[in-house]
Amino acid sequence: MALQFHIRIRDVHSPEVWRRILLPETFTFRQFHHAVQIAFDWENRHLYQFAGAASGGNWCVGEDNSNPLPGENPPFPAKQTMVRTFLLERNITRFLYVYDFGDNWVHDITLEAHTNELMSMPRCIGGEGATPPEDCGGPESYQHLKQLKSSQRKTAEDHRLLEHVFSRYDLFLDKDFDEYGDLREDAVPDIYGWRAFRPAACNLRPVNRAYADFRLYETQMNGLHGDGPVYDFNAILARITDMERRYDRLNAAVNNILSAEKDGVCLSRRAVRRIMKITEEDRQRLSDYLGSADWWTDRQADEDGLLPDGLKRGVLGEDTLYNLLEEADRLQKR
Repeated sequence: MALQFHIRIRDVHSPEVWRRILLPETFTFRQFHHAVQIAFDWENRHLYQFAGAASGGNWCVGEDNSNPLPGENPPFPAKQTMVRTFLLERNITRFLYVYDFGDNWVHDITLEAHTNELMSMPRCIGGEGATPPEDCGGPESYQHLKQLKSSQRKTAEDHRLLEHVFSRYDLFLDKDFDEYGDLREDAVPDIYGWRAFRPAACNLRPVNRAYADFRLYETQMNGLHGDGPVYDFNAILARITDMERRYDRLNAAVNNILSAEKDGVCLSRRAVRRIMKITEEDRQRLSDYLGSADWWTDRQADEDGLLPDGLKRGVLGEDTLYNLLEEADRLQKR
């Protein structure tokens, strides 16, 4: 069973910004929070609360470190409170989600339907409007920024303000990135974000792609709440990819030597050592990696089902990697 919600950001007009999502019935309010963050492409950098609307009762759900909204009771814990049970027991169909108590982005939420669809991850099935930039000052400030963006007469200060607020949307060319994929310090956007930002744009495909990796996102965010390991997934993916390349090179060298011998080609000791010399750095790096803290972290992330499909992960098999290193060592010493 799934719950269908309509979520609209209050006081944002021309266009309005809303999403319609399906939420698994087993989700807690913290998971609902993550689903809303992804649906609107918020950056999950601020506190949040769910709370009763004017006619929805005096209640709120949030994290232990969040303060009640004015006139509200202390929050129910988001991590333990089930959305479906909580709403059904209190006959709640309309309530609020407040994100960033400074900018005060109030989202009006309506429970539209209970469906019989079986699902384990959320899905976004409708929406309109682009989410305002994070930390832009709230609905009134955002309206001013949209007017400033479309104005034909901008001062130098106007340009600086727009470039700062919309910097998240800056567009760069390939030449602006180094060989590791990091943005160069002297890079200048090919198109500044305020020019690229379209208030009416709403693309649901990235939302649902992110929902497909919801467990990975959830683990990252839960780590920030102190409820689990804080995985640096960029580092994990880069490390595994690098080790796999080294593994493939070493494995190819070993197999070439063994295949030659199998075919009756007798390689001299000097030729074998020359081949193995080329892979010396790979052997050392793989040897250092096996059993290290990084290796255990990468393996745990894999066992938790958090690594994306299609990622090669042969180096996480202890016996596989150990046997290759042992065979390479044998050939080197022969």
